[in-house]
Amino acid sequence: MDVVEVLMTEHTAIRNISGNLMIDSDSSDFQLFVEYLKKCHIEIEEKVFVPVMKQVYNGENADLIKNIDRIMADHKLLETLATNIIKWKNEENSEILKNRVPMFFRLLQDHNNSEEDSLFTYWKNIESDVKKNTVTEVGNIIESFGLNAYSRVTGISRDFFSYVFR
Repeated sequence: MDVVEVLMTEHTAIRNISGNLMIDSDSSDFQLFVEYLKKCHIEIEEKVFVPVMKQVYNGENADLIKNIDRIMADHKLLETLATNIIKWKNEENSEILKNRVPMFFRLLQDHNNSEEDSLFTYWKNIESDVKKNTVTEVGNIIESFGLNAYSRVTGISRDFFSYVFR
């Protein structure tokens, strides 16, 4: 398994989460989900996937590099919206939450679809040795987030993690 396979597996988990995770009386599940996005999923994209893509395609495909930068900029937008959702929840501003939570998940899904449609296909052209080298880095990022938290958020078991990364 390589970095794109992990990211696509996580995108599947995120699609499932998006339909089930709402902010009710306790926002801790949403907060954990946001922490997972920032410290794990986005970290994998920005510290493993993007550097390899830019190294391989820089100078060869300027449009792809611009697209990578544009899609990575989405991370800031999503982070800001998630931070505001948590703030609004703490302020008990249910009226704004009613619109913003679905908007957050819609934007997240659109973002993930853009990655899959316009970036991940280029990964197929990268040498297999380079792909294999990403596995350890991805495993380390997931471990630093915490295997229990990772499993709780994504539904991906510790056994799956052990099989793929160790």
